Amino acid sequence: MSNSATPNISSLSLASGTQSYCCWYCGRGEETLPTKLQKCGRCGLAEYCNRECQRGDWKLHKAKCKKLTQIVVDTDVKNRLRSGALQRRLLMLSEGTVILTIRDPDITTIGDVNLARERAYEAPLYGCKSLLRVDLKGCAKVISVGTGAFCMCTSLTSVVFPDSLIQIGELAFEHCSSLTSVVLPDSLTQLGDAAFGQCSSLTSIVLPDSLTQLVEGVFRDCTSLTSVVFPDSVIV
Repeated sequence: MSNSATPNISSLSLASGTQSYCCWYCGRGEETLPTKLQKCGRCGLAEYCNRECQRGDWKLHKAKCKKLTQIVVDTDVKNRLRSGALQRRLLMLSEGTVILTIRDPDITTIGDVNLARERAYEAPLYGCKSLLRVDLKGCAKVISVGTGAFCMCTSLTSVVFPDSLIQIGELAFEHCSSLTSVVLPDSLTQLGDAAFGQCSSLTSIVLPDSLTQLVEGVFRDCTSLTSVVFPDSVIV
């Protein structure tokens, strides 16, 4: 691995600024580690705690290592989401090849929590199978992820949420069948029906102490889910 590798990527929109960094295999944040994360020497994008984590992830990573594309959206974010411009761009790219970072200090929602579930297909990133990883940490005022926002993003493996997030709407990540783990922020209070429904690769999840509302079908048909840690505050 090398920290100085030149990324072999096609950057559709790349900008400077603060990003969150976590190991692609174990999910630990760089701030919790004694040393900086190390980049994959081939793609220059995947980052790991150590060689053990890189080896553990290689079986999945090797197929797309040199095909990865980084997209950073930090201007006109609200319009790009509402108009469908970002979705159209993502739908043109190969499955599981995009690392999407959205940075906007002013937007408060990704999608619409009031969107009727039968209209989930209208959500801004619905069916974007090109998505591999999504980082929303740079959206410091986002309080909600709307109905169906990332529904049917079947190649999505990881999502980084902002610390401001309060609500994840219905069907928000339904059918994200490659999603293996989710770290929910301590600010979260509400999870909508089937928010993570049919996430068939999800194996475990820890619900934050801040959570107060949880409907029965949040993890409907998550066939690999073996561990859910509930806080004392939650009302099921």
